[in-house]
Amino acid sequence: MKKGLIGLVVVLVVIGAIILFVFLLTGGLTRSADQFFTLVREGKAKDAYLSGSREFQASASEEDFAAFLKSSTIADYESASWTSRSISGKIGELEGSIKTRAGGIIPIKLKLIKEDGKWKIHAIEKAAAGLVTAKTAPTVPADDELKAMTSRSVLLLARAINSKDFSEFYNATAKVWQSQTNPEDLKETFIKYIERNIDLTIIEAYSPEFSDKPAIDESGRLILKGYYPTQPSRLSFTIKFIRQESEWKLVGIYVSLEEAPGSSSSAASKKEIPSEDQLVALTNRSMMLLAQAVSRDDFSDFYGSIATQWQQQITKDKLREPLTNFIEKKIPLTIIEGVSPVFSEKPYFDKDGVLIVNGQYPTKPYLVEFRLDFVNEESQWRLLGFNVTTRNQK
Repeated sequence: MKKGLIGLVVVLVVIGAIILFVFLLTGGLTRSADQFFTLVREGKAKDAYLSGSREFQASASEEDFAAFLKSSTIADYESASWTSRSISGKIGELEGSIKTRAGGIIPIKLKLIKEDGKWKIHAIEKAAAGLVTAKTAPTVPADDELKAMTSRSVLLLARAINSKDFSEFYNATAKVWQSQTNPEDLKETFIKYIERNIDLTIIEAYSPEFSDKPAIDESGRLILKGYYPTQPSRLSFTIKFIRQESEWKLVGIYVSLEEAPGSSSSAASKKEIPSEDQLVALTNRSMMLLAQAVSRDDFSDFYGSIATQWQQQITKDKLREPLTNFIEKKIPLTIIEGVSPVFSEKPYFDKDGVLIVNGQYPTKPYLVEFRLDFVNEESQWRLLGFNVTTRNQK
């Protein structure tokens, strides 16, 4: 009989030791959860939101988090009781209930991950009360909208690179990304493009093509992967968006330049004339940048698009001088938009290896005539000079 009692005591001691070990092992989970909900109770919802994991912030905006708190009584948190706790590698789970100061009980389940050496809230699952209806998940936008979203994002990035100022780009991103970075950090991320004076506004003349089917991942992020068929270098991209206040907002972007299929990176040294499609795209892009500069009397984007060697010889004010007449008389060169240029002679290389393109836009009430000089820099054709005139149609 005594042996049986001793055995029972030993079993109880072992079970107690195991329970104690589990509590010690998972203590970090409960402390992180308590700290998170204490911040919420103290009205520090933003601090609570920012204390969550990166994926937690990427899957929901700060406004979404505030709305979640408002629709529940979690903000009235008093204490928590956890009936189940577990850890597997860097993933932990807590399941139990929250007691509110008003005496209410809220069943809840938390998933935490170990990030930067700390346990952080990764997901909150609250049992719905009352009449529950299915929540409509976000859907992938139509193809035309996806292409417009892509081009807007890449052009914002292109203008930031050209101007060396990422403020506008930063302001257009999702708040969750803004909480993790700043304009100077973004500038540092793309510093190689700035140092090499790479002009991504070339994509204005092209439509993006998706290499992977656009999809929404398990975190609710819309992922777009593809490229612009630019020549001689092709611009590839991976862009991520999340829903914020009923619209898709940029939460990540990666771009790279690589040699386009069928093109040669040594085209300039071989003095190969670009294809007609390329020439039309080059002409349209340069002329529209110039037309917009005249219309706005702001030459920042146009200046950022010209060849590096020309930038070293001219200022934005000097670049404006030959166009003063257009600006003062408010001559709208933007009438060329949507009109295809007509080349008056076959494009050629001059004795210095500069590509010369002459032609006109058959617009009304006047023709827009042009001469554009291009040089190849970093596998991109960039403007080295121009002459633009207008002539009344007879």
